[in-house]
Amino acid sequence: RIPRILSPVFDLFGNVGAAAGMLVLGIGVIVWGFRVWQSVNGKKSLYGVLAIIALAAGIFLSNYQFQSSEKMMRDIDESRQNQIDEVKKTARPDLKSEKANAFFDEFDTLYAELETKAKPENVLQYYDKFEQWSAKTAAVMEGLNNDQKYEFSQYYAKLSVQWSEKIAAIRGEN
Repeated sequence: RIPRILSPVFDLFGNVGAAAGMLVLGIGVIVWGFRVWQSVNGKKSLYGVLAIIALAAGIFLSNYQFQSSEKMMRDIDESRQNQIDEVKKTARPDLKSEKANAFFDEFDTLYAELETKAKPENVLQYYDKFEQWSAKTAAVMEGLNNDQKYEFSQYYAKLSVQWSEKIAAIRGEN
């Protein structure tokens, strides 16, 4: 995300060269603006004051942290956890689709097997079974309308979180 005019400078000199190039470009724009201002009989001192104010504001805004990085990370983690909690509350939808109902029933059977038979040493076998089950998702969604697909996706996300948490518990990662 650098200006196109500075991409050759970035390619040759890296980040430091691009930063220096941006400074030179900024100074060039200020000088050009001053010459345009002067050509239309603008007052030199007023332009200088405006340029200094703009530079000071730019420096202040570029160095001012509106939020601490710790707070931003905490907010992101809270938002993520709230989304997961919201997904966990999703109830099984009544999609009036035999394929979808069979798909969810298959998960229930697979999950029951995971709860009763899985051990840390054979958990990869169940991960493979989950992947095979999950691969059928697109075929099941084919016959659904957009609202049904949305409900299906929400419940599918819940099942995926539920599965991941159970696998982590079996492996002793909680």
